[in-house]
Amino acid sequence: MPESENAVPAVERALRIIDFLANKKGQATVKEISEGLEIPIVSASRIIKALVSHGYLIENKGASSTYSLGLKFLHLSQVVLKRIEFIELARKHMSILSEETSQTSQLAVLQQNSVFYIEQILPKKPVSIIAPLHTPIALNTSASGKVLCAWKSREQQEAIVQAAELTKSTANSIVSKEQFYKELDRVRSTGYALDNEEFALGIGCIAAPIFDYTGQIIAAVGITGHFVDYTKRASFDRLKSAILKAARSISKEVGYTQDS
Repeated sequence: MPESENAVPAVERALRIIDFLANKKGQATVKEISEGLEIPIVSASRIIKALVSHGYLIENKGASSTYSLGLKFLHLSQVVLKRIEFIELARKHMSILSEETSQTSQLAVLQQNSVFYIEQILPKKPVSIIAPLHTPIALNTSASGKVLCAWKSREQQEAIVQAAELTKSTANSIVSKEQFYKELDRVRSTGYALDNEEFALGIGCIAAPIFDYTGQIIAAVGITGHFVDYTKRASFDRLKSAILKAARSISKEVGYTQDS
């Protein structure tokens, strides 16, 4: 049978494997995938290897390798999100956020193991803190980067950190992998992340996660300003309250509920 005629069954199996892993919300071995989908293990293994090579799946190596959805979907999800005017939806809340806090608000996504700011809103008063849009920023120096990693599984975090580079931008930057994982645990437990002069001296930032209707993290919203604004308790509490409110509002608009 010609190769072109074999392509459709192979594609269907690949899509079923992707759906299987997405519905499991975790990871599975080749054997589990093969048995769960009733696909011959040789065929399942061949398709999985192809999906890994193209970034659609991640191989979590161990005594028995498991597979989970790869970072390629993060890039593809941004294309879809733009088409449904996600950025415009977020801008509404980001504008309110900047006005209420007098900080620069930013919308970030994880792509190619780095943070990319895809939108930002400047406050009405003059500011000198402007983040470069669509430019890769190291995960460990960004509050948004910490947020985007924190809601991944430990295996996914390790895969991201292994492929990324923990950059030492200032003396405060976390470059130890062990310390970075501890920081991610802290972020997830508190619901927000901080940049305590880790990207640049004199600059502070706080960010929180945005979840979609499936409960998966799809972006991070953050605010950036002069570090002194983040050192005073009253000021910090006000900024934290504002960013958490904005993150919840945007998440709700894209269908997230506490039951997602």
